[in-house]
Amino acid sequence: GPPAAPPRPPLLRAPCPSGPMAVTTRAVALDEGGSQHVLLSVCPPNAPDRLPCDICMVVDVSGSMQQEAIVKTAQEAGAPQLSVLDIVRHAVKTVVHTLRGGDRLAIVAYSDKASTVLQLTNMDDAGKSSADEALQTLNADGQTNLWDGLRTGLELLRSASRAGASAALLLLTDGVPNVEPEGGHIPALQKYRRELGSKLPGTLHTFGFGSDLDSKLLNDLSCEGDGMYVFIPDAGFVGTALVNCTANTLVTMGRNAQLTVEPREGCTIEHAYGHKADNLAALPLGSLQFGQTSDVVLRVAVPAGHSGPSVRARLKYDGPGGSETLVFADAAAAAAGSAEALEASAQLHRLRLVELVAEVLALAGPRGEGLEAAAKAVEAFSASLVAGEPKIEALKRDTDGQVCEAVSCQDWFTRWGAHYLRSLARAHLTQQCNNFK
Repeated sequence: GPPAAPPRPPLLRAPCPSGPMAVTTRAVALDEGGSQHVLLSVCPPNAPDRLPCDICMVVDVSGSMQQEAIVKTAQEAGAPQLSVLDIVRHAVKTVVHTLRGGDRLAIVAYSDKASTVLQLTNMDDAGKSSADEALQTLNADGQTNLWDGLRTGLELLRSASRAGASAALLLLTDGVPNVEPEGGHIPALQKYRRELGSKLPGTLHTFGFGSDLDSKLLNDLSCEGDGMYVFIPDAGFVGTALVNCTANTLVTMGRNAQLTVEPREGCTIEHAYGHKADNLAALPLGSLQFGQTSDVVLRVAVPAGHSGPSVRARLKYDGPGGSETLVFADAAAAAAGSAEALEASAQLHRLRLVELVAEVLALAGPRGEGLEAAAKAVEAFSASLVAGEPKIEALKRDTDGQVCEAVSCQDWFTRWGAHYLRSLARAHLTQQCNNFK
């Protein structure tokens, strides 16, 4: 079958005003059943300069990382044979050399257990040399104790945290953990987070190489850690995935962003697209990036005769100066066909694609036994995308292309389709590009 295409860059990004933190809201009335769609957009300013950042690379060095890396092009196939670990080592080196003095990097390796290969080190010239030397010491052997690697990396960030810096943990693995923490990985991470007052010391991003993955676990971990899950089908995507994640980390202006939404008199919030139904009042937005909007779409039931705003919203996030809260301006009704209405429609369909992926994965089942129903759901979603609006047409191309292929046969679905779909949905939900290909 074809190589798994990586998730494409998210298509929907509204321009951000420069200047102080600007928050805009829009309400768009639907034609059906007295409901409104309300688009809430958070617009951080464009930054004159970025914050310093701390990055902890947590690298799987279990025995399977010795395997020859999968290559996709004839040119690559003629090159000397490299292991997955060789490729990862090179990609991490690229990250090292995108950082500057004032940024810090740490490296944790894990197999049977975790070890700190490089403490958080300032990335001046001497620090970069130390990081390059540390990477050369990585050798593949043993089991996959992912939790020990993750916990060690988080503790390293926590113990050396500093005000005014962004922090991220990038976890890289090629397989399924075969050492399980008590109660499982997600409960263990939730417990760790609770012990720290519900805030992790850094944004958690996960990267899965090849087809032998527990992508559900990697995606769930990234959701708990407010970060990205990125599927890397072959060696050619390792560098671009890591560099893109680093770029997003470098432009982070705030973490732990949460949108609190309350209905106005007589109105009811029925649904927040792309978000869990049990959490409509407090929607997690994760990290905020300079110059990049973060958009939420709600469906609100509005009683007959109601005029004026249907919701009130406030944003809370941890910025360089500490915790900050902003109250949204009241949502204004947008005229049909206006730029605001088209933007709200585009954001709605982006989030409907996120929900489609969850539905497709549930219908298909882990081994793809329900693919026929999953393919029909994709077809129905595609048919609902009305041509004529460039952003929606771009979503339709994605849907009719790679998403359709992912559910077209059992072999492709189990080998790359399910891993790719989770990665695509996460990119669209967080509105962050996760590769340059």
